[in-house]
Amino acid sequence: MTEVQIRNAYSVQIISIYATHRRHSGKITSEVPPDPDESAAEPEERSSDFRRLFSGQVPHVINRSGKLSANQIRFASPDGEFGEIDEVLSAKLEIYALPFPADQVVAALIIDLDCPDMNTDSSLAASVLELCGDMRVQINDTDLDTYIDDLALKVNAKPAVEPNADADADAPAAGDNGNARQLPIERHQLVLIGDLRDTEAPKENVVKQFLYHINPPYRPEFTELKRPEGLNQRESTFGAVSPAISFLYGHLDDVENSVFLTTIQAVGTASRFQQIWQEAYRQVRKFQVEKQAKKAGEQKRKDLETLADEMGNLELDLAFSVETAADLGLRIPSSQIDSFHRDLYEVMQIRTRAHTVSQMFIRLGGSIRSELTAIESRESQQDEARRLRGAAAFGALSFVIAPISFVIGFFGINASQIHAATSMWNWHFYHWAYISAAILALVPVFVFLFLYGKEMWGKWRGLVLRDPVGAGRPAPPAQ
Repeated sequence: MTEVQIRNAYSVQIISIYATHRRHSGKITSEVPPDPDESAAEPEERSSDFRRLFSGQVPHVINRSGKLSANQIRFASPDGEFGEIDEVLSAKLEIYALPFPADQVVAALIIDLDCPDMNTDSSLAASVLELCGDMRVQINDTDLDTYIDDLALKVNAKPAVEPNADADADAPAAGDNGNARQLPIERHQLVLIGDLRDTEAPKENVVKQFLYHINPPYRPEFTELKRPEGLNQRESTFGAVSPAISFLYGHLDDVENSVFLTTIQAVGTASRFQQIWQEAYRQVRKFQVEKQAKKAGEQKRKDLETLADEMGNLELDLAFSVETAADLGLRIPSSQIDSFHRDLYEVMQIRTRAHTVSQMFIRLGGSIRSELTAIESRESQQDEARRLRGAAAFGALSFVIAPISFVIGFFGINASQIHAATSMWNWHFYHWAYISAAILALVPVFVFLFLYGKEMWGKWRGLVLRDPVGAGRPAPPAQ
């Protein structure tokens, strides 16, 4: 925490963490500007041990605005005009990327505020917190969402979902060029007070005002609140977590930095989850509109190929980008951060929502397998029908060719049974030859009936029972 120009009780750091519709390739294309505020060095540097242990598994800075003076950041007033807040000591905006495979881009607006005793007057901190939460902020006369998007573009952060011309217009969209600057709703804010400077700690009702965003009387049943055990081990420390805001005081910088990184991970994970869910919705909707057969028994195997492939990719992304990331805190060697991580993910319902979508993928996979089983059954029946038609054609061909070949071969031989002066159509002389030819013609017929006659009889009876008119029977008289 900086101590410069503090006139009031203590300095409050308000950190607003916003998800974006962009993902990073993992390669920084431009040099990240250094942080000019040495007293507020980057969390990666101050948490070197944590960074070394979990390199490649924690968010990292890909761009930053540098230190912003009070006249560079402006806040909306009730009349809609933007103006400065004198108590803002400094600010900065940093762009983070989550580790592979999520690669989600997250922005963090960090504001140092010269704050009076919150027990006496909490309106200043509450107002700044609300304005940042609603993004009613401008940096260098540029709206905050546009400024964040410009910083992300400078390091080639791409839309999370590429524009698709054939996408369903009614499906939820995320990350196309039309709405990349409009940030998602996934965000979380941190209120950090490092040194209370012999001032009385904020009372519980003051903290609840921040966490619940309402004035007394409170309705806590509508907002889930957690008190992580690791952040409340001593009387001089405090930590509370709600779905939108976390409030901490009395903790060391290392704890605050680890909380900061964990919150960035949580917001990015929640945003990546939302993108996976929206893309799954779009793919299913597209399949239903374009490729799903209107009648049973008409679905083709190739129609399911794209859907099955896309769902498999999304399920893999869900497993590694969301469900695995939700367990990051279990590997942090600190009970303080471990408890905060668990409670934050619980109040944000990341694990619960990921489990629900995971079950959706399982059921969708079962549905696709059922469709494929039905298709295989129909293909098997079609193959059997083709074999039956082939056998019938072969039998018909044998019925014609066998006797003709026998007759031609018989009359073409030079034997005593062949009389040169007698016509080949003379039944008296050649009746046994024609009887033999007839027997040869009937052999394939009897073989075919022996092999397929029962099956054909059963199909014909079924056809008669279903449609007596179509099977050749007269229609029943009209009533």
